[in-house]
Amino acid sequence: METSVCKQHDNELFIIAFQMRSTVDTSQGLDHAYQNTTTTVLAFAESVVNRKLPAAAKKGNSFLRHGAGYTAEAIHLPDRHLWAFQIEIYEVARFDVAVIERSGVLHIAGMAHYPRTATYPSAAIFRFAQMLSRLSVLNPPLNGLPLNISDVDGAGKLYKLLCDQERKYPFIVISEIKLHQWKSPYQTPHYIVDTRSLGINLCGIATVVTMAGRATMEWSNLVGKSWAVYDGAIRTYYPGFSLEDSFGKHPIMFQDSIMNFERNELKGPPGFQQFLEVAIRRFARSVHFDFCGLFFLSGAKILCEEVSIISKEHFLPAPMVLDHEDNAVRELAEQLREKSEEAMNYRRQLITLKSELTRQRHKTQEIKEECAQAVAVAKTVKPKFPDSFDQIAVWVKHELSGKVWLHPRAERGLVKAQYESPELVCQALLLLGNEYRNTRLGLASDYKFKKRCRELGLLCKGAIDKSRAGAEGGEYFVNYPCGSDQQRFLKMKIGKGSSYHRRFCLRIYFFWDSTAELVVVGSLPHHLATRAS
Repeated sequence: METSVCKQHDNELFIIAFQMRSTVDTSQGLDHAYQNTTTTVLAFAESVVNRKLPAAAKKGNSFLRHGAGYTAEAIHLPDRHLWAFQIEIYEVARFDVAVIERSGVLHIAGMAHYPRTATYPSAAIFRFAQMLSRLSVLNPPLNGLPLNISDVDGAGKLYKLLCDQERKYPFIVISEIKLHQWKSPYQTPHYIVDTRSLGINLCGIATVVTMAGRATMEWSNLVGKSWAVYDGAIRTYYPGFSLEDSFGKHPIMFQDSIMNFERNELKGPPGFQQFLEVAIRRFARSVHFDFCGLFFLSGAKILCEEVSIISKEHFLPAPMVLDHEDNAVRELAEQLREKSEEAMNYRRQLITLKSELTRQRHKTQEIKEECAQAVAVAKTVKPKFPDSFDQIAVWVKHELSGKVWLHPRAERGLVKAQYESPELVCQALLLLGNEYRNTRLGLASDYKFKKRCRELGLLCKGAIDKSRAGAEGGEYFVNYPCGSDQQRFLKMKIGKGSSYHRRFCLRIYFFWDSTAELVVVGSLPHHLATRAS
């Protein structure tokens, strides 16, 4: 419940940058460890805001302080060694710490968030992670220093760390460059990127490992050549590493690829280092920690109120608080289990949907292939056109119904037609009814129409300027709708040939009826008279 509420709030305003959970070293006594933990965390907070916190804070008590540019708050339940602390530095970051004792063991957890509108506060997170690391028993420690592997023992320790199934964050293994093979004119570095700055910038969310040249062979012998890292290469080992994993889960970049790296404004080794830092920070947002049994600020407030109610009702405080807290923990654990089951069900549904999507894609591909085959067959089968002009009117009504309408004047023109190719006339009408009509309806661009015109040797353009059309009498006008006195201008023509001889000159005059969504042919197949002709 605590985790889900936090994450919902973070998704709205904050981005999670760092998480950890561990135990505190209590070798010098539980009370001493508890007091040292609260004092160290408060000292960190004061150093970040450069302000002194209230006196109550020093005594480990609960407090709330709204300062210049920050808000700090703590909840304290001394009977259970429970302490929750939060400090938010406006427009920079928010840090949470939770401490609780259970069965003589002092548990500690920490989280860092930063606003979505702010840049990643690497310096503050580095100090926060360092502080928590000094208090806890984490291995390896979060100190920003690269973990150096120089021999076979180091390689063995690294392998155990990588195979640890409890590991949450990646290891970045950077191999030493073979100095005698360095090809760059610049001074030979030991490592291709700045390992120290990389360790600091990713402190807490990745462990940077430097592998000396003499250790790369030992590492290769231990994990196999496929997982080896050598001569300046950098491999990122993500959590859950196993030798049976696919290589893509733990990517590697070789020296040449890093030297020639280029993505947007990022270039070369410095650019690759920045790219790697962004990738790791993005991965850190998805990391899930089980904070069951720990109470951050909001959860600690609720628990504190419940304890107060119990005390006011005169129950025995210690046993009742213990029982109530245990019940609360069990309830939270049960809620977490239910949420985990829901998440697993969602994952199963996602897998099912992905499988269905893949199946549909295959089916779509099969249909596309069938359509392509059908189109290929249709292209090989030559459509059958009328052999004579007196059959074209009937053919248009059958093949182009609702697409092309022949005006009675056009039908009369077919009776007297002398053009040499009835087939080309039909092809032109088919072109107007399909490609041209689709263009006017916005179903396709005019590319296919123009392409088909070129294939048939046809030219489509304006028939005549309307101001000149009246000088030709009624040649360029038809009564439309048929039987009315309304005249429509035959605005367009499609044709072939420059000769005005009726046998070799094709002209089809038409206009577009946007209401009926069809092509109205007013005259064909011969040229209409103009002053020039």
